[in-house]
This record gives sequence, C-alpha cells and structure tokens, in this order.
Amino acid sequence: MSPGFSAAAGADGNFEMYVSGGFENKVWAFRFDPKAAAPVQPGSPGPDTKVEAASFELSEVNEVSRADYNNGKAALYPTGLR
Repeated sequence: MSPGFSAAAGADGNFEMYVSGGFENKVWAFRFDPKAAAPVQPGSPGPDTKVEAASFELSEVNEVSRADYNNGKAALYPTGLR
C-alpha cells in the first residue's frame, strides 16, 4: 500500500503523510520532508521496534466471531488514502 500525502506542503516545506495501520484499524500520520536526509519523521529506530507516531482509529459496527482476533473488532485495512 502506498501512503497518502497532503495536497500541498506546509509553511515549513513538509507534507503530511498518512499510512494504513492494517489490522490495527488505524491511520498513522507522519511528516515527509523531501529535503531531509531522513525524510520520514518520526523515523524508525530499527528492526523489531515500534514507531511512535500520531494516529487515529477507524471504527466499524461489525464484530468478528473470533474474540481472539483483533480484540473482537473487524479488521478494516484502510486503502486508497489520499
């Protein structure tokens, strides 16, 4: 899945970048600075680590039958972010 970007850069030249959170039913918000050596912030501290970024949760009224999958919530897998 490719990320979605804000239509225009902010005053600081950075773009908002939105990434699907997959089965977590979230959309993550990052900053993208095309001029930076590490253009995506916050960055990853390395493999097998967790990136702390702003996010918002998606909701759905459907529940799944297996309570042990995704805490009983249907996985939404947001796509087509723009």
